[in-house]
Amino acid sequence: MKISSNKAAAKELLRDDATCADRKQLTKLAGAIDHLDRAAGLDKHYDRKLLDPMQTVFNTDMLLTKVANCMVDLGGMQVPCETLMNLPPDIWHQVDMPEMAELAQSGDSAQFKQVFDTLPVDLKMVLAKQIG
Repeated sequence: MKISSNKAAAKELLRDDATCADRKQLTKLAGAIDHLDRAAGLDKHYDRKLLDPMQTVFNTDMLLTKVANCMVDLGGMQVPCETLMNLPPDIWHQVDMPEMAELAQSGDSAQFKQVFDTLPVDLKMVLAKQIG
């Protein structure tokens, strides 16, 4: 991919009021972003911390919907799965649930929620105290 040959297109896209409705051009842009992300090793974060290029370019909110739908009950308060998934693994080991640390690292919030919802209430209360 020749970046220098696209300078004019890049300048146009960087304008504050730049918009593009041409699906073919938007798909090319998504392909370029994907190429750069893969070269930088960022593709491993797709659907976890980053939207994939197609979602980014076409402004879809699939990831936001996933995150918003993933709430769990933690001692009577609703907590986003992401909050629990970002806990240090040693916390899960302290409550004798190392498999939850593994699930958290996998990035699969749906599976994490499914397993977390089956945990005993007393364990959830201990976690609630640990995260404040």
